[in-house]
Amino acid sequence: MSDQDRSKLDIAAAFDRYGPMVYRRCLQLLRDEQRAKDAMQEVFVKLLLYRDRLSGRYPSSLLFRIATNVCLNILRAQRVRA
Repeated sequence: MSDQDRSKLDIAAAFDRYGPMVYRRCLQLLRDEQRAKDAMQEVFVKLLLYRDRLSGRYPSSLLFRIATNVCLNILRAQRVRA
């Protein structure tokens, strides 16, 4: 991928625009408001940590995928502890 194909991700703008979508996805999977809020924050922390390696071309798809993976990892960890 060339430098022109990569666009910098504006984390604050992504949070404002896609935060509700990420929260809804987390709530759908986790079925708990507080855990969904925590998971949503974790999604944006991951976005912040890996923004140099990520393309900003399709942010909604990227965030949906990250949210799904974060929530599935939380559910797996919960199942292992039980």
